[in-house]
Amino acid sequence: GSYGLAGTFSFYVGHHMSTIEGGMVCTDDAELNVMLRIVRNHGLDRHLSLGDQEALRKKHNLDDFYARYTFYTHGYNLRPTEITGFLGLNQLNYINDILNNRNANFLKFASAVNKNYFMPIRHKHIDFVSNFAFPLICKSRSALQKCVNSFEKRNIEIRPIVSGNMLYQLFMKDYFPLLERIDLPNAEKIHNLGFYFGNNPDLTEEEVQFVIDTISTVV
Repeated sequence: GSYGLAGTFSFYVGHHMSTIEGGMVCTDDAELNVMLRIVRNHGLDRHLSLGDQEALRKKHNLDDFYARYTFYTHGYNLRPTEITGFLGLNQLNYINDILNNRNANFLKFASAVNKNYFMPIRHKHIDFVSNFAFPLICKSRSALQKCVNSFEKRNIEIRPIVSGNMLYQLFMKDYFPLLERIDLPNAEKIHNLGFYFGNNPDLTEEEVQFVIDTISTVV
């Protein structure tokens, strides 16, 4: 499991509960199998075999970090079942604890941000932040690489910020090629310099401190 962005509103709720997923499609067509796995999972390659992943990433010249959130095509998230609904409804009994734990974690993480490597996170205008993941924007590409290496050496799962500059996504280039001409400097900065780690409400004090140590002292 993961050691796991706040919205612009006074109160942000999203991705606060976890449920299993379900559904099935059968095929003997290898190419269709790859596309089905991509489309059923938002357009990402994370449920492909390692061989199919490597082939796609090589074809599109993607490194492993950015490939984690590259959308090859438009996709869906249509996987809930009665069982997942039951689990979600049950977790509503604990939603206040989930929100409060994530808010407490967020404040600890934000206060630990190493300003030598990361841009400061301004959140005083937000009354309550209960984010499912904590974003970090590095000051340079070299800082990004050093920070990514530091987190991964300590086995803290990280991902590129979704989705950075959407114009870099492969499906956007297929469907809207003229959009490449648009200048999006802020999205560009997030895309090239950002990553996040999970803010799991069940993190222990020791695990929270482990993440804080990594944020505050990049090695």
